[in-house]
Amino acid sequence: MTLKYLTGIFLLIVICQFSCYSPKKHVKFFNNISVKETINLQRNLLNRKTDVYFGIQNVSNEDGSFFVSFAANKFRFENLFDSSKSFTLNCSEIFLGFSEFLVAKIDKTNLYILDGEKKVVIFYKLNYKTQKAVLEKYYIIPDKLELDFSKSRSIRFTVKDPFVINDSNLFICYSINNAVENNFLDDNAYLLVNMYDSLLNEFIPDLPIPDRYKKYNNYSANTFLKVINDSLLLYGFGAYDSLYIYNKKSNALTKRIDFSNNSNYRDFIRKKSKDLGYVRRFELTDELNENIIINEKARRILIIKRLRKENINDSSTYVYYLLNNSLEVLAFNKFEKAILPNYSMPYKDGFFIADESKKIGYYYE
Repeated sequence: MTLKYLTGIFLLIVICQFSCYSPKKHVKFFNNISVKETINLQRNLLNRKTDVYFGIQNVSNEDGSFFVSFAANKFRFENLFDSSKSFTLNCSEIFLGFSEFLVAKIDKTNLYILDGEKKVVIFYKLNYKTQKAVLEKYYIIPDKLELDFSKSRSIRFTVKDPFVINDSNLFICYSINNAVENNFLDDNAYLLVNMYDSLLNEFIPDLPIPDRYKKYNNYSANTFLKVINDSLLLYGFGAYDSLYIYNKKSNALTKRIDFSNNSNYRDFIRKKSKDLGYVRRFELTDELNENIIINEKARRILIIKRLRKENINDSSTYVYYLLNNSLEVLAFNKFEKAILPNYSMPYKDGFFIADESKKIGYYYE
């Protein structure tokens, strides 16, 4: 062998070490939640299509537990255990005069509709027995705020919780016009609007947007805003592993944690944002906090994370973080079942999560 040949082999080994090798972090699991019950699901329960800006929602009340989808101006309420209580709510007449940019939230017997173009929130009361929605009131978001609530920016590519209504407070995502370099994002995630006093509008500095979102290091700027109880809100992200507790009564942040030290997110290549193939692969293979479910009765929070994978066709692996209301991590482990994280809800003293087959579900506690 010549010196030139040996030198070439050495350089090839060095290059592979620094550019081909991608070490995987050692993950240490601890504690677990177990399957207490396997539940047979009615046929076609989980086969409904839903609008990309609505997502599958769940609601539990005295009438039962429902998964809710929204398509073609119709809400479909699928009762988890009794198909005779499932129903369709046709909103074609209700939505006359609305724009095409509608986002909805279901909260027990309340239906909230946000018209993003007309900047109005409409309140309906749901009656599960008569299967009707009755108009209660509406609220016009003040024009003086001069914020953008457009599909392409404010909802930030299917943000998980574009708005939340709690008592007289409206928490709403927004964006800043012409702020291209910041991905149209402000330093804050939500605007707090007091619907009883239009003068009490404020940005919430304690709920910041992560730098990786503003730098466009992630394609979807997904945020979660969940109600823990009458006083507390939980704020989190799809592609960032920090959690915040916000106290509505004191209007202050009371807790912040990084719940994971195993993050493995990719950085989105901004110059490829118009390459639909690249975007699709990034969205379907990158690590993602798919869902956050709160069981108010059990005082438990469950985060379901999809781990990063290399190829679209690879099977997804999901892990979970179980926390209490003080944001202490009680368990971190891998789901052994093939699950559908978006078909999940608080159930009894734990959580219901559907199986990938859509034929059964699991009660975890």
